[in-house]
Amino acid sequence: MKFPTLCVDDFYKNPKQIRDYALSLNYNKDNGVFPGERTKYLHEINPAFFENFCYKLFSLFFNLSTENCNWRVDTRFQKTYQISDDPISVCNSGWDHLDGNVIAAGIIYLNEKHIPDSGTTISKLKTTKDTFDFSKRDKMYKTRDVDLEDYKKSIESHKKYFEDTIEFKNVFNRMVCYDSSQWHRETSLFYEDEPRLTQVFFIHHIEANSFPVERCMSYSL
Repeated sequence: MKFPTLCVDDFYKNPKQIRDYALSLNYNKDNGVFPGERTKYLHEINPAFFENFCYKLFSLFFNLSTENCNWRVDTRFQKTYQISDDPISVCNSGWDHLDGNVIAAGIIYLNEKHIPDSGTTISKLKTTKDTFDFSKRDKMYKTRDVDLEDYKKSIESHKKYFEDTIEFKNVFNRMVCYDSSQWHRETSLFYEDEPRLTQVFFIHHIEANSFPVERCMSYSL
């Protein structure tokens, strides 16, 4: 593990402007497996915003005025939609998963009228298991052409392997970042009047002298 699980409120100084910008962009479903739709990568459509975001993010972990850091990051805005009209249905829950081929990832919540229980849950495996069947999830995310009762049984079966350890509530302009070793899911995709709007980011590579958790663990205590 290189990064601590971190939560920062009031991340952006101008969150309404960021939200308006996010809503002005086009969204689509690409070949990735995720709920809802995402914009193009922000480093492609707005390099200045992307650079400022990266410096802001990594200043939480490194002293960028004295340390030389190089990184490879991708970030996009995302809209997700409820699967069931029942706000407490397990069908609206995300699937506990790990983000592959990254060292850390995170999310920023951008709904002004936020629903607290639509945040992010960190979990851990309760038992040793090497593989999971995500076929129902993948089909639902890609086509939504899945029988809801069948989907409910699949996600309930999946959830039995996990124990929740942290729940981050969905709060406007809250940023949550977690190491890639942390299992996690969307607590709920339910939103009544609008999509669940977020900015997601994935840290693929960093060159740095040291990392936060490694520095902490270097002490004898």
